[in-house]
Order: sequence, then C-alpha cells, then structure tokens
Amino acid sequence: MFTQQQQRTPRSALPGASVAGSVTLVLGVAFALAVAYAYVLSIADGFDPPDWARVAGLVWLPVGLLGVPIGYYWARGGPRESRAELGLVLSLAAVLAFVVLVLVLG
Repeated sequence: MFTQQQQRTPRSALPGASVAGSVTLVLGVAFALAVAYAYVLSIADGFDPPDWARVAGLVWLPVGLLGVPIGYYWARGGPRESRAELGLVLSLAAVLAFVVLVLVLG
C-alpha cells in the first residue's frame, strides 16, 4: 500500500546513529576477543587464570551477542553504517567460531 515515492525515500537515521556505528564495531571486536579467550580457556591446559580474570574476559560474550544487533539497528542509515556492518560481520564470524567450539570441543 505504499506509493512509489514512499518506497524510494531512504530510511532516516535515528538520533545517535553516528556514534552507534563505532560502538557496534567495538562490541563486535570485544565479542570476537571473548570467543578467542574462550578458545584459550578450553584448549590450553597450562593456562588457568583466576576466577575474576575469567569473568572479565567472558562477560563480553553476552554483551557483544546482544549489543551488536541493537547497535547495528541503531546505526542503519547513519554516517558510520559501514563501521556497524564491519562489527556485525566480525561478530557473525565469532558466533560461527563459538558454535564450532561448543560442538567440536564440547
């Protein structure tokens, strides 16, 4: 039920979209690093950090997993959308790596 002009109108950016792209990229990197940390904790036998270091490293798993999609949605249409897309792609690769970690090393 849209007219031709309504379909061609680009989506307007949400307030704060210029910051959301960079935040999404940072969250994607943090999530990828947390997955790498989970790999190290799972594979390396001689690496046994204290509990507080485990929490500090792995807290970024849920934060990144929830924050990246929200940040990407927020950044769409903004000037830093390409950064948000990079953060999204990085986090999707990290999700795939995490699934491999759970399934293979279980």
